[in-house]
Amino acid sequence: MVNHPVSILRREPRARILRHAHSHHRSLSAVSSALANITPPASPDRSTDSEEHVEPPDVPDVASQIPGLFEESGCAVVAHRGLGMNLKPGKGIRENTVASIIAAHDFGADWSEFDVQVTKDGVPVLWHDDFISVRRGDGEVENSAIRDLTIEQLKKLVRPITETEEPVVIYRKFAGTPEPAPWIMDVEDEIPTLDELMSVAPDDLGFSLELKFGTPEDFPGGKKVDPARMIMELRATLAVCKSHPRRRVAFSTFDPDAATHMRALQGLYPVMFITNCQPGQDDVRRCSVEAGIKTALDADLVGLVIRADVLRNDPTVPTRVRAAGLMLGSYGGPNTDLALVERQVDLGVGYLCTDDVPAVARLMSARSTTRNAVLAGAR
Repeated sequence: MVNHPVSILRREPRARILRHAHSHHRSLSAVSSALANITPPASPDRSTDSEEHVEPPDVPDVASQIPGLFEESGCAVVAHRGLGMNLKPGKGIRENTVASIIAAHDFGADWSEFDVQVTKDGVPVLWHDDFISVRRGDGEVENSAIRDLTIEQLKKLVRPITETEEPVVIYRKFAGTPEPAPWIMDVEDEIPTLDELMSVAPDDLGFSLELKFGTPEDFPGGKKVDPARMIMELRATLAVCKSHPRRRVAFSTFDPDAATHMRALQGLYPVMFITNCQPGQDDVRRCSVEAGIKTALDADLVGLVIRADVLRNDPTVPTRVRAAGLMLGSYGGPNTDLALVERQVDLGVGYLCTDDVPAVARLMSARSTTRNAVLAGAR
Protein backbone atom coordinates (compact mmCIF):
# COMPACT_ATOMS: atom_id res chain seq x y z
CA MET A 1 0.00 0.00 0.00
CA VAL A 2 1.35 3.42 -0.97
CA ASN A 3 1.72 5.80 1.96
CA HIS A 4 0.65 8.96 0.15
CA PRO A 5 0.75 11.23 3.22
CA VAL A 6 4.47 10.64 3.73
CA SER A 7 5.40 11.75 0.23
CA ILE A 8 2.92 14.61 0.24
CA LEU A 9 4.27 15.90 3.53
CA ARG A 10 7.49 16.79 1.77
CA ARG A 11 5.50 19.79 0.58
CA GLU A 12 4.32 20.78 4.06
CA PRO A 13 6.34 21.40 7.23
CA ARG A 14 5.67 18.06 8.94
CA ALA A 15 6.66 19.21 12.41
CA ARG A 16 4.13 22.01 12.56
CA ILE A 17 1.30 19.93 11.15
CA LEU A 18 1.96 17.37 13.85
CA ARG A 19 2.14 20.09 16.50
CA HIS A 20 -1.11 21.53 15.18
CA ALA A 21 -2.83 18.16 15.37
CA HIS A 22 -1.36 17.58 18.84
CA SER A 23 -2.88 20.84 20.04
CA HIS A 24 -6.25 19.40 19.02
CA HIS A 25 -6.06 16.85 21.87
CA ARG A 26 -4.42 13.94 20.10
CA SER A 27 -1.14 12.36 21.14
CA LEU A 28 1.83 13.13 18.90
CA SER A 29 2.59 9.44 18.41
CA ALA A 30 -1.00 8.68 17.40
CA VAL A 31 -1.08 11.48 14.83
CA SER A 32 2.32 10.53 13.45
CA SER A 33 1.15 6.95 13.06
CA ALA A 34 -2.05 8.09 11.35
CA LEU A 35 -0.17 10.27 8.89
CA ALA A 36 2.17 7.43 8.04
CA ASN A 37 -0.48 4.81 7.42
CA ILE A 38 -3.83 6.29 6.40
CA THR A 39 -4.54 6.04 2.68
CA PRO A 40 -6.59 8.92 1.28
CA PRO A 41 -10.28 8.25 0.73
CA ALA A 42 -11.08 7.69 -2.93
CA SER A 43 -14.19 7.35 -5.04
CA PRO A 44 -14.31 3.87 -6.63
CA ASP A 45 -15.45 5.22 -9.99
CA ARG A 46 -12.53 7.68 -10.13
CA SER A 47 -9.64 5.40 -9.29
CA THR A 48 -8.04 2.70 -11.40
CA ASP A 49 -5.83 1.68 -8.47
CA SER A 50 -6.68 -1.85 -7.39
CA GLU A 51 -5.17 -1.38 -3.93
CA GLU A 52 -7.54 -1.51 -0.99
CA HIS A 53 -8.23 1.96 0.41
CA VAL A 54 -8.70 2.57 4.11
CA GLU A 55 -11.96 4.35 4.92
CA PRO A 56 -11.64 7.60 6.87
CA PRO A 57 -12.64 7.32 10.53
CA ASP A 58 -16.07 8.53 11.65
CA VAL A 59 -14.44 11.43 13.48
CA PRO A 60 -11.19 12.13 11.60
CA ASP A 61 -8.35 14.03 13.20
CA VAL A 62 -7.63 17.55 12.00
CA ALA A 63 -4.63 16.53 9.91
CA SER A 64 -6.79 14.26 7.76
CA GLN A 65 -9.00 17.23 6.88
CA ILE A 66 -6.25 19.48 5.51
CA PRO A 67 -6.75 20.11 1.76
CA GLY A 68 -3.86 18.78 -0.29
CA LEU A 69 -2.61 16.40 2.37
CA PHE A 70 -4.49 13.39 1.03
CA GLU A 71 -4.61 14.32 -2.66
CA GLU A 72 -2.28 12.14 -4.68
CA SER A 73 -0.86 15.10 -6.62
CA GLY A 74 -0.04 16.91 -3.37
CA CYS A 75 -2.38 19.75 -4.32
CA ALA A 76 -6.14 19.83 -3.85
CA VAL A 77 -8.20 20.98 -6.83
CA VAL A 78 -10.71 23.26 -5.10
CA ALA A 79 -13.75 24.28 -7.15
CA HIS A 80 -14.62 27.96 -6.70
CA ARG A 81 -18.30 28.28 -5.72
CA GLY A 82 -18.88 24.95 -7.41
CA LEU A 83 -18.13 24.89 -11.12
CA GLY A 84 -16.97 28.52 -11.04
CA MET A 85 -18.20 31.95 -10.07
CA ASN A 86 -20.74 33.69 -12.30
CA LEU A 87 -18.79 36.56 -13.85
CA LYS A 88 -21.82 37.48 -15.93
CA PRO A 89 -25.34 36.16 -16.49
CA GLY A 90 -26.04 33.55 -19.15
CA LYS A 91 -23.84 30.56 -19.83
CA GLY A 92 -23.17 28.25 -16.92
CA ILE A 93 -24.68 26.98 -13.68
CA ARG A 94 -25.74 29.25 -10.85
CA GLU A 95 -22.84 29.46 -8.40
CA ASN A 96 -23.04 28.17 -4.82
CA THR A 97 -25.74 25.63 -5.64
CA VAL A 98 -26.02 21.87 -5.32
CA ALA A 99 -26.07 21.53 -9.12
CA SER A 100 -22.86 23.53 -9.51
CA ILE A 101 -21.03 21.71 -6.73
CA ILE A 102 -21.98 18.25 -7.98
CA ALA A 103 -20.92 19.26 -11.50
CA ALA A 104 -17.53 20.34 -10.13
CA HIS A 105 -17.12 16.94 -8.50
CA ASP A 106 -18.02 15.22 -11.77
CA PHE A 107 -15.32 17.23 -13.55
CA GLY A 108 -12.66 16.11 -11.06
CA ALA A 109 -12.64 18.53 -8.13
CA ASP A 110 -11.23 17.13 -4.89
CA TRP A 111 -12.90 19.87 -2.85
CA SER A 112 -15.49 22.56 -3.45
CA GLU A 113 -15.22 25.99 -1.96
CA PHE A 114 -18.47 27.81 -1.33
CA ASP A 115 -19.70 30.82 0.61
CA VAL A 116 -21.71 30.48 3.80
CA GLN A 117 -24.03 33.12 5.19
CA VAL A 118 -26.32 32.57 8.18
CA THR A 119 -29.96 33.65 8.27
CA LYS A 120 -31.62 35.61 11.04
CA ASP A 121 -32.80 32.41 12.69
CA GLY A 122 -29.41 30.71 12.54
CA VAL A 123 -29.58 28.57 9.39
CA PRO A 124 -26.37 28.44 7.29
CA VAL A 125 -27.05 28.88 3.56
CA LEU A 126 -24.87 29.06 0.46
CA TRP A 127 -24.72 32.66 -0.76
CA HIS A 128 -21.84 35.01 -1.52
CA ASP A 129 -23.04 38.56 -1.02
CA ASP A 130 -24.26 40.17 2.18
CA PHE A 131 -27.45 41.14 0.35
CA ILE A 132 -29.86 39.52 -2.08
CA SER A 133 -31.61 41.69 -4.69
CA VAL A 134 -34.87 40.46 -6.22
CA ARG A 135 -37.35 41.98 -8.66
CA ARG A 136 -40.85 40.55 -8.59
CA GLY A 137 -42.89 41.09 -11.75
CA ASP A 138 -42.78 44.75 -12.80
CA GLY A 139 -41.97 45.98 -9.29
CA GLU A 140 -38.87 47.65 -7.95
CA VAL A 141 -35.71 45.75 -7.12
CA GLU A 142 -35.89 44.78 -3.44
CA ASN A 143 -32.67 44.51 -1.44
CA SER A 144 -32.55 42.35 1.68
CA ALA A 145 -29.66 41.45 3.95
CA ILE A 146 -29.34 37.70 4.37
CA ARG A 147 -28.88 38.23 8.11
CA ASP A 148 -32.24 40.01 8.29
CA LEU A 149 -34.20 37.15 6.71
CA THR A 150 -35.36 33.92 8.33
CA ILE A 151 -34.81 30.78 6.30
CA GLU A 152 -38.54 30.67 5.55
CA GLN A 153 -38.47 34.26 4.28
CA LEU A 154 -35.40 33.59 2.13
CA LYS A 155 -36.85 30.44 0.59
CA LYS A 156 -40.14 32.21 -0.08
CA LEU A 157 -38.34 35.16 -1.63
CA VAL A 158 -36.55 33.08 -4.26
CA ARG A 159 -38.82 30.05 -4.63
CA PRO A 160 -40.54 31.32 -7.80
CA ILE A 161 -37.18 31.19 -9.61
CA THR A 162 -37.60 27.44 -9.92
CA GLU A 163 -41.37 27.09 -9.58
CA THR A 164 -42.23 29.95 -11.98
CA GLU A 165 -45.20 31.10 -9.89
CA GLU A 166 -44.59 34.62 -11.17
CA PRO A 167 -41.73 36.42 -12.92
CA VAL A 168 -39.03 36.76 -10.26
CA VAL A 169 -35.45 37.64 -11.09
CA ILE A 170 -32.37 37.90 -8.87
CA TYR A 171 -30.25 40.95 -9.64
CA ARG A 172 -26.54 41.46 -9.15
CA LYS A 173 -23.98 44.14 -9.92
CA PHE A 174 -21.47 42.47 -12.22
CA ALA A 175 -18.04 43.83 -13.09
CA GLY A 176 -18.39 46.39 -15.86
CA THR A 177 -22.08 47.06 -15.22
CA PRO A 178 -22.91 50.41 -13.57
CA GLU A 179 -26.19 49.12 -12.13
CA PRO A 180 -27.41 45.73 -10.91
CA ALA A 181 -28.46 43.52 -13.82
CA PRO A 182 -30.73 40.46 -14.07
CA TRP A 183 -28.80 37.42 -12.91
CA ILE A 184 -30.23 34.54 -14.94
CA MET A 185 -28.12 31.47 -15.70
CA ASP A 186 -28.62 28.72 -18.26
CA VAL A 187 -28.86 26.23 -15.40
CA GLU A 188 -30.73 27.50 -12.36
CA ASP A 189 -30.97 25.92 -8.95
CA GLU A 190 -32.28 26.89 -5.54
CA ILE A 191 -30.29 28.50 -2.75
CA PRO A 192 -29.47 25.50 -0.56
CA THR A 193 -28.95 25.30 3.15
CA LEU A 194 -25.62 23.86 4.25
CA ASP A 195 -27.38 20.82 5.65
CA GLU A 196 -29.23 20.21 2.37
CA LEU A 197 -25.95 20.27 0.46
CA MET A 198 -24.14 17.99 2.88
CA SER A 199 -26.99 15.51 2.73
CA VAL A 200 -26.85 15.00 -1.05
CA ALA A 201 -23.30 15.78 -2.25
CA PRO A 202 -20.91 12.92 -3.08
CA ASP A 203 -19.23 11.59 0.06
CA ASP A 204 -15.69 11.89 -1.28
CA LEU A 205 -15.98 15.60 -2.05
CA GLY A 206 -14.32 17.80 0.55
CA PHE A 207 -15.98 21.09 1.51
CA SER A 208 -14.05 24.32 2.00
CA LEU A 209 -16.49 26.68 3.69
CA GLU A 210 -15.74 30.37 3.28
CA LEU A 211 -17.25 32.12 6.28
CA LYS A 212 -18.68 35.40 5.02
CA PHE A 213 -18.47 38.50 7.18
CA GLY A 214 -18.50 41.40 4.75
CA THR A 215 -17.00 44.78 5.57
CA PRO A 216 -17.45 48.12 3.75
CA GLU A 217 -14.23 47.25 1.91
CA ASP A 218 -15.79 44.06 0.59
CA PHE A 219 -19.37 45.09 -0.09
CA PRO A 220 -20.67 48.67 -0.33
CA GLY A 221 -23.21 49.11 2.41
CA GLY A 222 -21.82 46.23 4.43
CA LYS A 223 -20.88 46.58 8.05
CA LYS A 224 -18.80 44.71 10.57
CA VAL A 225 -20.77 41.98 12.31
CA ASP A 226 -20.77 42.31 16.08
CA PRO A 227 -18.84 39.58 17.97
CA ALA A 228 -21.90 37.97 19.57
CA ARG A 229 -23.62 37.60 16.20
CA MET A 230 -20.41 36.31 14.63
CA ILE A 231 -19.97 33.61 17.25
CA MET A 232 -23.63 32.58 16.90
CA GLU A 233 -23.13 32.15 13.16
CA LEU A 234 -19.91 30.19 13.62
CA ARG A 235 -21.57 27.87 16.13
CA ALA A 236 -24.53 27.32 13.79
CA THR A 237 -22.21 26.45 10.91
CA LEU A 238 -20.09 24.19 13.09
CA ALA A 239 -23.16 22.32 14.34
CA VAL A 240 -24.21 21.42 10.79
CA CYS A 241 -20.71 20.21 9.93
CA LYS A 242 -20.54 18.03 13.04
CA SER A 243 -23.88 16.46 12.10
CA HIS A 244 -22.12 15.06 9.00
CA PRO A 245 -19.02 13.61 10.69
CA ARG A 246 -17.62 11.70 7.72
CA ARG A 247 -17.44 14.78 5.49
CA ARG A 248 -14.02 16.37 5.02
CA VAL A 249 -14.41 20.01 6.01
CA ALA A 250 -12.10 23.01 6.20
CA PHE A 251 -12.96 26.60 7.08
CA SER A 252 -11.57 29.77 5.52
CA THR A 253 -12.39 33.44 5.80
CA PHE A 254 -11.15 36.91 4.92
CA ASP A 255 -12.11 38.05 8.41
CA PRO A 256 -9.22 37.44 10.82
CA ASP A 257 -11.53 37.73 13.83
CA ALA A 258 -13.82 35.05 12.41
CA ALA A 259 -10.82 32.80 11.78
CA THR A 260 -9.59 33.33 15.33
CA HIS A 261 -13.00 32.63 16.86
CA MET A 262 -13.62 29.52 14.76
CA ARG A 263 -10.24 28.09 15.76
CA ALA A 264 -10.97 28.83 19.43
CA LEU A 265 -14.40 27.18 19.20
CA GLN A 266 -13.17 23.84 17.89
CA GLY A 267 -10.22 21.63 17.10
CA LEU A 268 -11.62 19.17 14.58
CA TYR A 269 -11.54 21.21 11.37
CA PRO A 270 -8.59 23.21 10.00
CA VAL A 271 -9.05 26.97 9.71
CA MET A 272 -7.31 29.12 7.08
CA PHE A 273 -7.01 32.89 6.77
CA ILE A 274 -7.66 34.26 3.26
CA THR A 275 -5.79 37.42 2.34
CA ASN A 276 -5.11 39.45 -0.78
CA CYS A 277 -2.14 41.10 0.99
CA GLN A 278 -3.29 44.47 -0.34
CA PRO A 279 -1.72 47.53 1.32
CA GLY A 280 -4.00 50.33 2.45
CA GLN A 281 -6.85 48.29 3.93
CA ASP A 282 -8.33 49.35 7.25
CA ASP A 283 -7.39 46.06 8.88
CA VAL A 284 -3.60 45.84 8.88
CA ARG A 285 -3.80 42.06 9.26
CA ARG A 286 -4.94 41.91 5.63
CA CYS A 287 -2.27 44.21 4.21
CA SER A 288 0.79 41.99 3.66
CA VAL A 289 2.15 38.46 3.58
CA GLU A 290 4.00 39.05 6.84
CA ALA A 291 0.83 40.29 8.55
CA GLY A 292 -1.04 37.23 7.30
CA ILE A 293 1.64 34.88 8.61
CA LYS A 294 1.58 36.56 12.03
CA THR A 295 -2.21 36.43 12.17
CA ALA A 296 -2.25 32.72 11.32
CA LEU A 297 0.44 31.85 13.84
CA ASP A 298 -1.09 33.94 16.62
CA ALA A 299 -4.47 32.22 16.16
CA ASP A 300 -2.99 28.72 15.64
CA LEU A 301 -4.47 28.47 12.14
CA VAL A 302 -3.30 25.76 9.79
CA GLY A 303 -2.44 28.09 6.92
CA LEU A 304 -3.06 30.96 4.53
CA VAL A 305 -4.96 31.22 1.25
CA ILE A 306 -3.35 34.04 -0.73
CA ARG A 307 -4.47 35.65 -3.97
CA ALA A 308 -2.62 34.06 -6.89
CA ASP A 309 -1.43 37.43 -8.24
CA VAL A 310 0.68 37.82 -5.11
CA LEU A 311 2.37 34.46 -5.69
CA ARG A 312 2.90 35.24 -9.37
CA ASN A 313 4.50 38.59 -8.62
CA ASP A 314 6.67 37.34 -5.75
CA PRO A 315 7.71 33.68 -6.03
CA THR A 316 9.43 33.85 -2.63
CA VAL A 317 6.05 33.95 -0.86
CA PRO A 318 5.49 30.16 -0.77
CA THR A 319 8.89 29.61 0.82
CA ARG A 320 8.24 32.28 3.45
CA VAL A 321 4.81 30.92 4.32
CA ARG A 322 5.95 27.32 4.53
CA ALA A 323 9.06 28.28 6.51
CA ALA A 324 6.66 29.61 9.14
CA GLY A 325 5.13 26.12 9.36
CA LEU A 326 1.93 27.03 7.54
CA MET A 327 0.22 25.34 4.61
CA LEU A 328 -0.40 27.55 1.58
CA GLY A 329 -3.37 27.85 -0.72
CA SER A 330 -4.22 30.29 -3.49
CA TYR A 331 -7.33 31.77 -5.08
CA GLY A 332 -8.33 34.23 -7.79
CA GLY A 333 -8.74 34.64 -11.53
CA PRO A 334 -5.11 33.78 -12.37
CA ASN A 335 -5.75 30.22 -11.24
CA THR A 336 -7.17 29.46 -14.67
CA ASP A 337 -3.66 29.94 -16.11
CA LEU A 338 -2.31 26.38 -16.24
CA ALA A 339 1.33 27.46 -16.43
CA LEU A 340 0.87 29.49 -13.24
CA VAL A 341 -1.02 26.63 -11.62
CA GLU A 342 1.82 24.21 -12.33
CA ARG A 343 4.39 26.69 -11.05
CA GLN A 344 2.45 27.09 -7.81
CA VAL A 345 2.25 23.34 -7.26
CA ASP A 346 6.00 23.08 -7.83
CA LEU A 347 6.46 25.74 -5.13
CA GLY A 348 4.39 23.78 -2.62
CA VAL A 349 0.90 25.25 -2.90
CA GLY A 350 -1.42 22.58 -1.53
CA TYR A 351 -4.83 24.20 -2.05
CA LEU A 352 -5.68 25.71 -5.41
CA CYS A 353 -9.10 27.33 -5.77
CA THR A 354 -10.03 27.69 -9.43
CA ASP A 355 -12.89 28.64 -11.74
CA ASP A 356 -11.66 26.17 -14.39
CA VAL A 357 -12.02 22.83 -12.65
CA PRO A 358 -11.93 20.62 -15.77
CA ALA A 359 -8.59 21.96 -17.02
CA VAL A 360 -6.89 22.09 -13.62
CA ALA A 361 -8.17 18.62 -12.67
CA ARG A 362 -6.75 17.20 -15.91
CA LEU A 363 -3.41 18.84 -15.15
CA MET A 364 -3.32 17.42 -11.63
CA SER A 365 -4.26 13.97 -12.90
CA ALA A 366 -1.44 14.06 -15.44
CA ARG A 367 1.03 15.14 -12.75
CA SER A 368 -0.10 12.30 -10.49
CA THR A 369 0.33 9.77 -13.30
CA THR A 370 3.85 11.02 -14.02
CA ARG A 371 4.77 11.09 -10.34
CA ASN A 372 3.49 7.56 -9.74
CA ALA A 373 5.45 6.30 -12.74
CA VAL A 374 8.63 7.88 -11.36
CA LEU A 375 8.01 6.36 -7.92
CA ALA A 376 7.32 2.95 -9.45
CA GLY A 377 10.54 3.13 -11.45
CA ALA A 378 12.54 3.99 -8.35
CA ARG A 379 11.41 0.86 -6.47
